[in-house]
Amino acid sequence: MDLPSISDINTMKRDDLRGVLIDIIKKRNNADTPGDSLKNTLHAILCEIKACNEETKALKEEIATLKLSNEVLRKELSELKCVSSSAPTSASKDSTPSVKFADVVKQSVQSVFHDDKSKNEIIMSKVKEGENDQQYVTNVCKIIHFEGQPTDVVRLRRKKDGHPRPLRVTFSSPFDARVFRARFVEHRKADENADDTKGLHVRASRNESEQGKYRKNKDIVRKLNDDAKQADLSNISFSLRDNLAIWKFEKDDEVHLVAITETWLTEDVLDSEVLPQNMQCHRKDRSETRQSVRGGGLLLGIDNRLPSKRRPDLECECEILVCEISGLSRVNIAIILVYRPPSSDCATFTSL
Repeated sequence: MDLPSISDINTMKRDDLRGVLIDIIKKRNNADTPGDSLKNTLHAILCEIKACNEETKALKEEIATLKLSNEVLRKELSELKCVSSSAPTSASKDSTPSVKFADVVKQSVQSVFHDDKSKNEIIMSKVKEGENDQQYVTNVCKIIHFEGQPTDVVRLRRKKDGHPRPLRVTFSSPFDARVFRARFVEHRKADENADDTKGLHVRASRNESEQGKYRKNKDIVRKLNDDAKQADLSNISFSLRDNLAIWKFEKDDEVHLVAITETWLTEDVLDSEVLPQNMQCHRKDRSETRQSVRGGGLLLGIDNRLPSKRRPDLECECEILVCEISGLSRVNIAIILVYRPPSSDCATFTSL
């Protein structure tokens, strides 16, 4: 019996292939066919069977993938049909216009313009109402020696009894707004009791993003203060600054040194009226430097546990106060307090 070829084996059915294998085994037992030829034939048959199994497995995986893709496509097609069938109805019911690219660009440009405009503005708080706000700001410009003029003055928020609304002052440029604010703060520091600026507060205006951050940080500060209060931490408090930074203040009962300028003290005011008894008071009132001019004055308060003395030999005619603290291990510490009035000449002050 001739052995079947590889192509014949691939086309055989299971029963026929089984019969061929039985015949081959019988021939081997009868030793009609050399052993090497039979081994080679069986090896070739097994390799073909293995290859067929691998191809079958790959075909099964590919068929499963195609079935899954077909299901996905059928589902997407069904959804598209539903959308296309309901499109005319939803369009007739929904009257909201679609967002266009031009609208997005317009909103972005308006936001930029609004941010730039806020740089030209300052906010004044605690300005009394009932007066001509425009005239009031104009008078303030003259008092602080500011040559520019506001382009607009508007009250913000709703009016409440006993609570003056903030005043928004607009200038022609960010530079004018910054100069006005700096001049106002300098004037208030020079004379805190001036009727035109006493108790007032000036800050830079905020854009929408900064205002949102302000509200967020304000809530954070409120929560931090509430938590500190509940934890019985009376010496700790938090505050929100004009630059939107959150500051933490920690009170220390152990105060060893106090430095004060612009004391406005005179000879008839006793040291015990200014500082507690556990502190030694070193003063240099304005009467020592410029008797004809009111205000000014320096004060250093040093803990009595720190031996200290004043050193007038190191002072000059300007407002300067020098004290020496005797430390441990024969180490002395010099405390120098200097004040330069805003109206003084910087070059002359430096030469002193």
